[in-house]
Amino acid sequence: MSDAPALAPGRSLGGRYRLDAVLARGGMAEVWQATDQVLGRAVAVKILHPHLADDEGFRARFRSEAVSVARLVHPSIVAIYDTCNDDGTEAIVMELVRGRTLREFLDERGGRLDPVEVVHIGADVAAALTCAHRAGIVHRDMKPANILLSDDGRVLVTDFGIAKVLDQPDMTQTSTLLGTVKYLAPEQVEGAPVDARTDVYALGAVLYEALCGSPPFVGDNPAALALRRLQHDPPPLADRVRGVPPELDQAIRRALARRPDDRFARADDLRTALLAVRPEGDATVATHVDEGWATGASPATPPGPWDTVPATGPAPPAAGSRRPTAMVVSGVLVTLALVLVALLVARTDFGEDLLSRAPGAGPTAPSLVAVSGVTSFDPQGIGTPGEHEATVGNVIDAEPSTTWNTETYPNRAFGNLKTGVGIALTLPEARSLERIRVNSPSQDWAVEVYVSDAVAPTLAGWGEPIARADGVDGDVELDLGGATGAAVLVWITDLGTNDPLRVTVSDILLAG
Repeated sequence: MSDAPALAPGRSLGGRYRLDAVLARGGMAEVWQATDQVLGRAVAVKILHPHLADDEGFRARFRSEAVSVARLVHPSIVAIYDTCNDDGTEAIVMELVRGRTLREFLDERGGRLDPVEVVHIGADVAAALTCAHRAGIVHRDMKPANILLSDDGRVLVTDFGIAKVLDQPDMTQTSTLLGTVKYLAPEQVEGAPVDARTDVYALGAVLYEALCGSPPFVGDNPAALALRRLQHDPPPLADRVRGVPPELDQAIRRALARRPDDRFARADDLRTALLAVRPEGDATVATHVDEGWATGASPATPPGPWDTVPATGPAPPAAGSRRPTAMVVSGVLVTLALVLVALLVARTDFGEDLLSRAPGAGPTAPSLVAVSGVTSFDPQGIGTPGEHEATVGNVIDAEPSTTWNTETYPNRAFGNLKTGVGIALTLPEARSLERIRVNSPSQDWAVEVYVSDAVAPTLAGWGEPIARADGVDGDVELDLGGATGAAVLVWITDLGTNDPLRVTVSDILLAG
């Protein structure tokens, strides 16, 4: 393990960058706000997790991000200023962007944006990708969490940590895929070569989600999710949402074509198609994209309803499309199994914990338990049932940057209105459960865990708690002692000392 000193506010890296506060944590690194004490300016410092800094492959990939992106100069790409190795701590110093991620913006807006906002964001991201592609760099991990919306109205692309530099050897292992499963292009699933069209697909998936509130494909687990996009086209936007301009629908559908040759050849071509969208009369969206979306206001709301319509599920394969042969499917499933393991180990420490704590390699070793459904649980609340139901799915999406949180209350005891609020998980079938891990950035909070045969309508219906923890700082892992059931309740009983007074959850994982 690395002997690097612990990270804490006030520590100085390279004798220059003073760490001030944590901004975000991800699977490979955490980002701090810091002060450049030489130039007297605020910066962001991305620091590789210590257990990954011991791995030369991760260090090489981490440094590659700095080398690749430092040569990209574009108003929609987060600027890289410096790199630093301080007593075993690997860091990249970059521009501090004050604002929020597109993921956060979507959550604030209930998951959906107006077409003019989607075009504005998509056009700026496509411009940034065009700059990267001309330099021979493919991002490979386009997702809402890697798109920043600054307070001054800019849209920026960040986190080129797994970028591929064309014509150079790939540092990832054979049959290992990188990227967030919800946005992977079919060629990434198959382990085929990537190019600019791979990023075009991922951006199309992001814009699709921004319009209708959910990604093009959903699945019970990352493997099923990735495989589905090999066999199906996404449901038409017209089946999911009313009021989408036809030109926007056509542009996104073309970006999401399964065959790379059927997509836009360049990100700039997608940008051109987006800016030609006409939401009203003869005016193109390009005439509206400079107004105040960054403050949460819609710059130009198109006429007509903006209502969700029931999803029809994945469309069948297009006529004449080629289904994978048995050999290809077998190879893909093996690859996806590796992807699932990589996601668990790279994005959280839970995968490593499971393996290290298992009594042996035999069949009795704990394994991850699939979750088939999730809902917020607020039986003591008033008004609309549940809390932030639109984002509760984020806790099971294998994506640490997406979160769910309770509502904000006047005191840590839920305003003395209720005893708690929670998240109810349903399993495909009753299972014996050994442990649960809840990942959270919140401080001094408390939680109880219940296991039952089914989701009960009241807290009393769940019986007695199986495990509890008080004064939790951040993540918590609890022993469930082999309790058997098909439903699990994570019941938050204390909001802690957070400002604002609420608890945030990024991921929930079960082992049994």
